[in-house]
Amino acid sequence: MQAFVRPHNMKVRRPIPARDNPVDLGKIERLTRVGGYVKVYVSLPSGESVVVLMSKGELEALHVEPGDPVAVDVVDAKVFVQSYSI
Repeated sequence: MQAFVRPHNMKVRRPIPARDNPVDLGKIERLTRVGGYVKVYVSLPSGESVVVLMSKGELEALHVEPGDPVAVDVVDAKVFVQSYSI
């Protein structure tokens, strides 16, 4: 089974101490502004990285900067069984 997630189908949020294990948190590596949006580059504990696309307003409300720990939530993923090919 494979899951595909587009950058706009993920959300970055500040960690909740009572809920989020610090070992599972990602770290913001870079922010790139693109018009009214921001690409948030996050390195994950597994060594992989993801890009999350957020509006400038959403990012400003979080008050995060490169180096800050964050949680990444998947809002919508497309899941395919192994026999499926594109």
